[in-house]
Amino acid sequence: MAPTYRTRLCLVTDIEGYSSNTLPQHADAQNRLRDIMRFACRNARVLRVGSRALQDRGDGRLFAFEPRLDETLVVPRLILGLQHGLYLANREPGAFGRLRLRASMVRGAVAVDGPTGFLGRAPISVTRMLDSRQLRGGLSGSPAADLAFMAGDELYQDVLLQDYPELPSSAFTREDVQYKEFKGTGWMYVPDPGPVLSGAETEKVWKHIRYAATALGAGAGAFALYEAMKDDDVLDPDLLADVVFTGDWSDAESTGAAGEPDADSADYGAYDLAQPAVDDLDLDVVDPGGLGGLDDIGGFDDLGDPTGLGDAAWDGLL
Repeated sequence: MAPTYRTRLCLVTDIEGYSSNTLPQHADAQNRLRDIMRFACRNARVLRVGSRALQDRGDGRLFAFEPRLDETLVVPRLILGLQHGLYLANREPGAFGRLRLRASMVRGAVAVDGPTGFLGRAPISVTRMLDSRQLRGGLSGSPAADLAFMAGDELYQDVLLQDYPELPSSAFTREDVQYKEFKGTGWMYVPDPGPVLSGAETEKVWKHIRYAATALGAGAGAFALYEAMKDDDVLDPDLLADVVFTGDWSDAESTGAAGEPDADSADYGAYDLAQPAVDDLDLDVVDPGGLGGLDDIGGFDDLGDPTGLGDAAWDGLL
């Protein structure tokens, strides 16, 4: 069967200085990167990433988000979510110490159903920008910074020129990137470290993510996790719902679907974005509160796991 190509937003991250550390430090860095990416996706109102739309790189992750996202909402919120997530993760650094990231983002045709990984120019372009001397130099040349980010020219012209709150287009510098066979224009953003998002919900989301990571790490089951989060007075029960937020750039939240289901995609064919299907064990829920939806399944048989949610069911969690 021929690969199915769709126009997707690609985001890749890489942890600075990862390889020079020890194995326990690697584990800490990966855990904290996972939490940062959960936070960034939640801030962008992207609550689910299919397992085939995500590739781990050890010291980073490559995402090919669902087709037809509202990029005017998702792109700036992902960037700010990365920036603020790094601030939150570095408030209490673990064994790895301070996390610093390079990240890049492009839009292009991608097939997530390749035999060994993503197919298309976009996954190549986004990783070439990530590894470019300009982005590496942007981070190494700014010792105080925790993030060096680069957007492809098309995304910058279409989206980032709009001067979103806390993300002025003037903060990006134009770079002519050439790395291996890739040649193109990128727009680099190296912000000062520190908080960039505000509001009580931001802290609640972070506590929610950290709570879920701790519970899952301890081997808690889905219902125990749900009940624990639901009853915790620090956490907002509303965060436990599978809700996709869309609309204009604002703090107003609505519950419309973020795009039409992609009937040709194995990841999204039976996928109502407002209430994702879970009958294919695709439990890649960025907002762990989505596990609350398991309360309505009516039994683990529907998940193809009659003995309960085993380890395999959790392997895909972001």
